[in-house]
Amino acid sequence: MIEQIENRTVKVNRRLNKLYPDQSVLEAKIKEELPADKNGNVTVDQVREFVLGIVEQDMIEGKILKRDVEGFMSAFNYNQYGSTNVNDISALI
Repeated sequence: MIEQIENRTVKVNRRLNKLYPDQSVLEAKIKEELPADKNGNVTVDQVREFVLGIVEQDMIEGKILKRDVEGFMSAFNYNQYGSTNVNDISALI
């Protein structure tokens, strides 16, 4: 199961790394686009919308599939409220 998740994250990771080759640039973009709560967390919905906005054209062209995005999203650690720390997102990508 973990291997399937890793395989599905590859396409989305490659796309993000192509757009943002430097981790600090990606981190700045994430913090700009995803407003964190007082604890520095963002919701799974915010992360999903951010990722979908980036890979939308690739999904239309069939280069990235829905299951690729779902696999990518499942790689994050979410707390019981469905949130993840905004500072951890770029490190995982």
